Amino acid sequence: MPEFPFISISYRRRALRLVRDIWCGLLDLVYPPKCLVCGKMQPKYLCDACVEQIVYIDPPICRRCGAPLTEGRCLECAGAEFEFNSAESVGVYEGVLREAIHQFKYSRHRVLGPVLGGLLVEHMRSRGDLKYRAASIVPVPIHKSRLRMRGFNQSEMLAEHIGKSLSLPVLRDALLRSKPTRAQVDLPVEVRKENVHGVFQVKRRDAVSGRILLLIDDVYTTGSTADSAARALRAAGAEEIHVLTLARSV
Repeated sequence: MPEFPFISISYRRRALRLVRDIWCGLLDLVYPPKCLVCGKMQPKYLCDACVEQIVYIDPPICRRCGAPLTEGRCLECAGAEFEFNSAESVGVYEGVLREAIHQFKYSRHRVLGPVLGGLLVEHMRSRGDLKYRAASIVPVPIHKSRLRMRGFNQSEMLAEHIGKSLSLPVLRDALLRSKPTRAQVDLPVEVRKENVHGVFQVKRRDAVSGRILLLIDDVYTTGSTADSAARALRAAGAEEIHVLTLARSV
């Protein structure tokens, strides 16, 4: 695409999204949609039968890390010191939800973005929590090298869907991932915290200072990524930081 300096980056992004949406619509006419998890031909990219198989994480949960509670106290985050105020996830990182995230994230099926974003919106609406109504949304960024390889940031796509659905501001460029890291899922638990230590930087302190922030990511494993991002946001003056992810390991 030729460069036009007088055209803003945000305008270019909107134009590219429009072209992409038109192209996807044309493809749907030639190749009818099918469920990207079970493969059945039908009009939804994640069918109702698959959605019903998601293991949702319902209360009671730990108010701090979002783990489902089977006893009165959470043993998963005992002794941990998190910079975020709370964390919640839609469901357990297994089965249908795990496969849907993999299809979206690694197989680059962007059409799943609105579908998975819809699960997050439904979760927020069902909770009716005031912290969500007052929040500005911050997607967890990926490094520019991974963005070039993948072509999109899955967390940003989820955040954009939430912002559009609930009329919440999305701070797309507030947080920066300053260096590449290995995928957390590939690492032993004991080295995940070190892998993401100090990798996030705040680009727009004025956008986050004094704000209640909703930090969006796809998967919560040990909380190391969310904690590292929250630490940078807290240092920039964020008042509260609440983490929301599609899935979490249990």
